[in-house]
Amino acid sequence: GKGVGKTATLAAVVASARQSGQVVLYLPDGDRLRKLGKYIRPNNYREGSLYDLPVLAKEVCSQFLESHGKDLEDITIDPKQASEFLSEDDLDKISSRQDKDINSLSLVDLLEVGGDSTTLSS
Repeated sequence: GKGVGKTATLAAVVASARQSGQVVLYLPDGDRLRKLGKYIRPNNYREGSLYDLPVLAKEVCSQFLESHGKDLEDITIDPKQASEFLSEDDLDKISSRQDKDINSLSLVDLLEVGGDSTTLSS
């Protein structure tokens, strides 16, 4: 129901999980999903009924990096797996922006670029 503390409870659960070392992707403002969900674009790389939410994805990348950047520093990206979700051109742009070889990109690199660019965020 309305006003029973759902938001506060969820925020407390997220804070507790993060304090215990868990990585949590938390989007506290569900209304943003509704508002920004109106701006979609077809996914150019994965055909079918897939769509990107570039503005929301950019915000999510920034928030996730802010909350867990240090926790994610050691997670590297396998270029072969990344190529299932990103075009070769996008991977080249990301490695160029981060001034790194494509084989040494990390999850933090992807989040940094995604947080700066709606073109590369989704």
